[in-house]
Amino acid sequence: TYKVNYEYTGEVPAGAPAASSFNQSGVEAGTSVELAEEPSVEGYDFSGWTVVEGEATVEDGSFTMPTENVTLQGSFTKIKKATAVVHYVDEDGNKLQDDTVSDEIRVGNTYDVSEAEAVEEITVNGKTYEFVSDGDAAYTGTMSENGVEITRVYKLKTYKVNYEYTGEVPAG
Repeated sequence: TYKVNYEYTGEVPAGAPAASSFNQSGVEAGTSVELAEEPSVEGYDFSGWTVVEGEATVEDGSFTMPTENVTLQGSFTKIKKATAVVHYVDEDGNKLQDDTVSDEIRVGNTYDVSEAEAVEEITVNGKTYEFVSDGDAAYTGTMSENGVEITRVYKLKTYKVNYEYTGEVPAG
């Protein structure tokens, strides 16, 4: 009879079951062996089990036991997440309103803060600011490891007031 051994490579996160807990012994050659269930640890992806010792080919989650021991290996990768942030500032860089911040989004997944594009005017202390520029920002796209920062710039809206006399213009 033969053994099926499991092991991890790289950093093993807290909460992962011991790889040896999946080991099997007394396995007869020619027997179909189901791979151990892939461990699940919050915040990490598991690579899957790969044969690193023994002449076994995994197909559909199982292999036929050869006439030797088999070792399978797997590893964990920390899931990276980041946020998309939209800042609203005046032409001098002063904050006009609270930032729009997305939930944490997995790096490589799509982010969408397009609701920020709809903010054409901001009123602060009775003064109205109108949108000027965002540097051709991408309000949707693929999240990068560093996250996404967009700065929307607004200028103080000014009004031209013309006075017109009706009737006789006073002298002087």
